[in-house]
Amino acid sequence: NTREEAANHAKNRYIAGLNHELRSPLNAILGYAQLMERDGQMPPRWRDAVRLVRRSGEHLSGMIEGLLDISRIESGRIEIYRDHVSPREFLDQLADMFRIEAEAKGIGFTYVSNDRLPPTVFTDEKRLRQILINLLSNAVKFTPDGGRVTVGGCASHASLFVAIKDTGIGIPPHALGKLGRPFEQVEGQMAKSY
Repeated sequence: NTREEAANHAKNRYIAGLNHELRSPLNAILGYAQLMERDGQMPPRWRDAVRLVRRSGEHLSGMIEGLLDISRIESGRIEIYRDHVSPREFLDQLADMFRIEAEAKGIGFTYVSNDRLPPTVFTDEKRLRQILINLLSNAVKFTPDGGRVTVGGCASHASLFVAIKDTGIGIPPHALGKLGRPFEQVEGQMAKSY
């Protein structure tokens, strides 16, 4: 159908343009964050904040790259990578990203670091990061003031397990079937609670 092809082509052009427009300011943010991190006169607490800005910017860059994945998904050409990832460093970075957000919202945030994590695991780091950021973001978003979010990881045999626990409102039983479906979101009371 030529109408569908034209719409698909227009969407892909729009995504490519959006990708370019978002990358320009993001590259400036990342560049300045890298320069500031190298400044030997910066107090350590500011260096940690700048490091967090850089990591968050790198995550946004990955999300922007994910926009381009839409056309790959539609054509059935999505690629899964097998990256060497340090689980301790990976989870430390995620915890740093969400600790500040949780504290700003008035909820407790606990990161349980496990000394028995292997030095390296094989995973698609970008996709694992997207999944865990989505889960942690929802945990912080839907946990009321005074609540708590806990995240931790452990390893067993050749598998890495990451647990996220919160005292939020939970997922209603009728919505559990939507878990894991692409592009799904729970509507209604849960989405409007906070």
